[in-house]
Amino acid sequence: MDGGQQTGRKAGGSVPPARPALRPGQGDLQRLEAALRIVAGLVIENPVYAPIFRRLEREIALEKQAQAADVIARARAVIAQNESNALIDQNEIGTSNSAACSSEAPKP
Repeated sequence: MDGGQQTGRKAGGSVPPARPALRPGQGDLQRLEAALRIVAGLVIENPVYAPIFRRLEREIALEKQAQAADVIARARAVIAQNESNALIDQNEIGTSNSAACSSEAPKP
């Protein structure tokens, strides 16, 4: 090429930017599930998309497996659930006490 104008283009067209491959542990489960819903619609219209659908199903299963195997993530989920339950319990106690107090008229 003249003048050092290498543009990274193939003859006859441009090259799209490289996208990372979906790999177990690297994918975002929500993104994969959204893609699966889109591709499901495509498969219904044209079965040629079936291999992509199967690939997404495998990737989702692998991601779920990886998440289930992550002991630290599971432990955090347990703590978060316990904290959430404790807040609910505190709110219920506060609500029942407030209701009991508010039903009585103020004393002079």
